[in-house]
Amino acid sequence: MSSLTSNASAPGRSRSLRIPPSSNLKPPLTAPLPPASGPTNIKLFLTNLRLLDLDLREDWPDIKAVTFSTKDAQQNQKKRIQCVEWALYQLFAIWDPEETSNVPYPKEIFP
Repeated sequence: MSSLTSNASAPGRSRSLRIPPSSNLKPPLTAPLPPASGPTNIKLFLTNLRLLDLDLREDWPDIKAVTFSTKDAQQNQKKRIQCVEWALYQLFAIWDPEETSNVPYPKEIFP
C-alpha cells in the first residue's frame, strides 16, 4: 500500500488530498457595484439648506445644483465659492449664534 492511500484512509482525516488548501485558492472575482441610485451630495446639501428654510432668507444667493457644475469651472468658481461661504456662515450661525454675533457679516462677499 502506498503512503498516500494509507494517509487518506487514516482515522480522523476528512479532507481529500486532491483539493488544495484554501490559502492557495484565489478569492472569487466580484462584479463591480452598480452606481448609487440615491441623491448626489450636492442635492442632499441643497435639500438640507431648504429644510432649514435658508432658501427663504432675503439674502439667499440662489444656490442650485448647476452652481456646483464643473462644466464651466472657471466661470462658476467665484459664484460657487460665494454660495458655499454663505451656506457655511448660515449653518454656523444656527449652530453657535453667540459666536457668530461676534463675527461681522461679510457684506462685501455676500452682496
